[in-house]
Amino acid sequence: MFGRHYKQQIEALEKQVNELKEKNQQLETKLQEKKELFNPQKRKIMTVSPYIFEKYVVPAGNPVIGGYQMKCTDGSYYVVYVDEAMSNGYIRYEEAFEEPHKDCKTCGTTFKLIFGYPNKEPDFCSHKCYKSMVKAI
Repeated sequence: MFGRHYKQQIEALEKQVNELKEKNQQLETKLQEKKELFNPQKRKIMTVSPYIFEKYVVPAGNPVIGGYQMKCTDGSYYVVYVDEAMSNGYIRYEEAFEEPHKDCKTCGTTFKLIFGYPNKEPDFCSHKCYKSMVKAI
């Protein structure tokens, strides 16, 4: 039906679409990390058992996309998720704390200091950036 040339073009385009999807997923992950890095109040997460969810969260919480919101006394809120595998009465909290961050001297991306390179005085986001800077000198 189609010539060989068209088949090769279709395969090349499908490969390019898959590569772009993968790159988009990586960028989405980096964007989520940046949002959490610069706005730690958004990272208050609570995972509860189904019993706790039905008994306490549903009557007091507000439904949102992906879960419920529970308002705190300080004006912030927890996003509550249900884990069906948890035993009754269990609650898991995740609260953000500020981690120091810095800009990479090679590529300029912002990274958390605990993930930087070299370990003692991190100035680079990865070993790859460090090696490229050393080669430039």
